[in-house]
Amino acid sequence: MKLYVVRHCETNYNVAGICNADPAVDVHLTDLGIQQASGLRDQLSSRILDRVFVSELPRTLQTAEIIVGDRGFPIAADKRLNENETGFENQPVTDWLVALERAPDKWNARFNGGESLEDTYARVADFISWLRRQPYESVLIVTHGTLALCIGAVVENRTISEVFRVGTQQGVYRTFDLN
Repeated sequence: MKLYVVRHCETNYNVAGICNADPAVDVHLTDLGIQQASGLRDQLSSRILDRVFVSELPRTLQTAEIIVGDRGFPIAADKRLNENETGFENQPVTDWLVALERAPDKWNARFNGGESLEDTYARVADFISWLRRQPYESVLIVTHGTLALCIGAVVENRTISEVFRVGTQQGVYRTFDLN
């Protein structure tokens, strides 16, 4: 199975540097984010997709709908692809990153009722395990930065600590072969 993995494109919260894992909060693509998604649509226009998966957060659906355009590929939300719950909802991303760096074990640290990076990795591993059993040949996944890293780690049989420093860009996609 061929996987195309996209981090959602730029949002108003990315510009502000704010954490968000709540689907009810109005986080949407900026004009640049719309341009990025349109660029992805052009780059992926020759790909036939059996299925498109997004998180429950509207910014991933907005990105996917632009990429898919009028091609009619089915889009489904899966909560396992939701943004990691940092415990710093509506607070600066830098606060979460500082807390991670100060934690004795940043991979298992949980803040303010949130989930750890290992928790996020486990939920992504569950999704990938399920996906491996599906009859698809080509799948697009539109998710969030940390989740995109976790997908790569799971598919490549690596740990979250091995890939966390890499980061993910908006407006680009990664391709994986899922066997």
